[in-house]
Amino acid sequence: IQSLLLLKQSYEIGYLELKKQVDLSNDYIDLESAESLCYTMAKSRTVDVGITLDNGDSHQWSINASDPKQKILDCQYTGNGNLSDISLFKNDFIFLEAERWGPRSVYNKKETRNYNTKLGIQGELTPAYLLDAIANNEKIGMEGMKHPNVVDGSDQLYENLNAWMEEIVHLPLRARETEVDESTVKLLYNIEGSLGRSYSALQVGFGLTFCLPIVVALLKARKGDLLIIENPEAHLHPAAQAKLGMLICLAVHNGAQIIIESHSDHILNSLRY
Repeated sequence: IQSLLLLKQSYEIGYLELKKQVDLSNDYIDLESAESLCYTMAKSRTVDVGITLDNGDSHQWSINASDPKQKILDCQYTGNGNLSDISLFKNDFIFLEAERWGPRSVYNKKETRNYNTKLGIQGELTPAYLLDAIANNEKIGMEGMKHPNVVDGSDQLYENLNAWMEEIVHLPLRARETEVDESTVKLLYNIEGSLGRSYSALQVGFGLTFCLPIVVALLKARKGDLLIIENPEAHLHPAAQAKLGMLICLAVHNGAQIIIESHSDHILNSLRY
């Protein structure tokens, strides 16, 4: 995952193609220095990262890590094909790191990173994304991701999000986003049987808010999109972890590319199931 993120952040700031360099310390990943990049006992101070696509195109970067304190490293590229054809370098790439945002009283519509994914690397832009998705009547990215219980077989992202969230956490709920002002959004949850009350993200279990960006990412993904998700199980009940694992599998079955890092036997067993 770190090797892919190193390429991604270097590509986004123009280093990978224009300067033939990689940036070790930026918004996607912080690898600190060339010294930290290499295995301690390695005699060679060159690190190779390669990607081979299904169509036969191959790309390799040989990174010079000989100066231990450097953060910007020169690299030699060999390959064929366009980098823009790689799903890692496309605008719809999603990375959700392990240190995702938990419940907040409000969420900003924009963050100060140099660049970011549409949901935020920490999921911090998810409430704002959903507010826009509702306003624009956004559809799910793949037909096969429709929830069977959605009324009239709707392909609206928001309706399917609530149906899948309800199944995963086993609560009759609806996520709601309201605009506080021109720069902030509030995340709320309506729970059926609570006399129509809405509860802020701070008043419900952490698992709901940690899970939300993952479900949105899976539903917005299109065939061929790449998603990288760290610790999808965070703060979820074991049964909810298994349900989320099955939804991840459904997205893969419909054509998304997903890399996950997990410590959960419930996630792994659901994939095997």
